[in-house]
Amino acid sequence: MFLITAVLVLAAGTLYFFNSPKSEKAAIATNFEDVRNFISTCLKDTAEEGIYFISLQGGYYNAPEDSLPFVFIRIPYYWHLGNGKMPEKETIEIELSKFIEDAVQLCANNFTAFRQIGYDVEYENLAVISKITEKNVLVEAKFPVKINSKAGSREFNDFNSIIDININEKYGYAKQIIEEQKKDANTIPLGFLAELAYDSNFTFEYIYMGDGDVIYSLIFNESLGNTLIYAFAAKYDWGNATLSQPISIKEITEFNLTEPKVINYKVDAFGENLTFYDYTDLFDINPKTGQMNFDAFDVSNGNYNILIKIVDGNGNEAFTIMRISINYNNKLPVIEPIGNLTAFVGQEFSYKVKASDPTNKYP
Repeated sequence: MFLITAVLVLAAGTLYFFNSPKSEKAAIATNFEDVRNFISTCLKDTAEEGIYFISLQGGYYNAPEDSLPFVFIRIPYYWHLGNGKMPEKETIEIELSKFIEDAVQLCANNFTAFRQIGYDVEYENLAVISKITEKNVLVEAKFPVKINSKAGSREFNDFNSIIDININEKYGYAKQIIEEQKKDANTIPLGFLAELAYDSNFTFEYIYMGDGDVIYSLIFNESLGNTLIYAFAAKYDWGNATLSQPISIKEITEFNLTEPKVINYKVDAFGENLTFYDYTDLFDINPKTGQMNFDAFDVSNGNYNILIKIVDGNGNEAFTIMRISINYNNKLPVIEPIGNLTAFVGQEFSYKVKASDPTNKYP
């Protein structure tokens, strides 16, 4: 499952973060300003680490008792036997601040690297305030630090950082899902979740853990290829029932096009009396067979995530994503140079522009 892999990757990254303090970067420090820059770097890096970690734990650094154990983390219940338990945004801000306070102390490592080059560093307890804004996260830190050396002394106190990760958006999606869940306490809101993911350009997975427990993972591609997972759990009153999936879909391999071609593909799905639907203007899927023929010649470069819905004869729904990445080096028509032309007032002017197709698809 995606979540398991991501958890393990994040775990490895977190262990590296805590066991390899960034204070080693300070070994070449030669002035007081290097200490300030070092602390600012610690603050920014730990804030980013914290956002990724608490997102994986549904907004918590220290998950509440009412949460579901999963690998080395705990995922909080946002929905528990008919009751919403989603944290307020202010709670998430406090949890992030706690993470940063602990992590910055580890990152600073008692300023050992600076002490080794002759600095005497005195510091007091760190206090962090995190604020989730509409588009990013603001982090303010009170960290009284005094540096003494043969050249004199310097004091720092206030530090701040802006983290360009929109956790407010992710929180908002989770809140919409829980609001939809209130309409039917014991049914996974799969249709709503799939359409929300498609409209908002993220992907999702859910894992049935048994005993009515389901883990939801909202998956986002952030900058520099990083993947952020916002996870939360739900507990349903299903008794001894298992989670049935009357429709199964074979995963669609991503299409990576570097030159124009026609994609002929049939969605492989298994179930009774299936009907196929597509949510795109790029092609029309055959509603009975799931076959599509997609001429990608006139499509612009970019990444396309296409939602496919399948409905069986009993009204059950299933969804999958077809990913198409188009990166043509050059498919624009080539226009022959036009020299200087002369036109006269009162006389009709005409000129035939000459162009050719570099792909030789059209004459």
